[in-house]
Amino acid sequence: KDVFNVVCGATPKDLPIFWDGNILWITPADMSDLGELEKGARTITEKGYESCGTNIVPEYSIIMSTRAPIGKTNLALNKMCTNQGCKCLTSKKQNMRFMLYFIWNCKEKFQALGKGTTFIELSTKDLSLFVFAYPPLSEQQVIADYLDEKCSKIDAAIENIGKQIDALKRLKRALINEVVTGQRAV
Repeated sequence: KDVFNVVCGATPKDLPIFWDGNILWITPADMSDLGELEKGARTITEKGYESCGTNIVPEYSIIMSTRAPIGKTNLALNKMCTNQGCKCLTSKKQNMRFMLYFIWNCKEKFQALGKGTTFIELSTKDLSLFVFAYPPLSEQQVIADYLDEKCSKIDAAIENIGKQIDALKRLKRALINEVVTGQRAV
């Protein structure tokens, strides 16, 4: 609570006047485990926004899933709001790219704080009371730049390996087809 403003989300009722508007709306299903978030699958209207108590957060806010599951951590690339399965962390005093990595790295600690019977949820209170030490802003920038560079290279390697796997699967399918049918695929 001393580092971030914690902002909660909500969901409008399922009425046509509340959906398919111009306000970006995020759920945990829209999020990757760690990354950036440009938009979600759905949008809400101004009436939908006013009806449910969600809050629009500025770009470069951290969006964290706090139930189903706890710990997905994304950086908002646009102004957006969320459902109740997310909490948003905003700050004008921190390097939000560093904090994105830092918060994601605390995922297991946040999961351990989750409570509930139907589903496990990290409460706003427990998130707000979470205590951690962090480096000065100048160090945050250096660390974020380093992680951005290294993670980008790793992501490119993962994508390349994925393409290789897809090519091998196609080769396997063609081989099976050729041997089973006696015909070569074109």
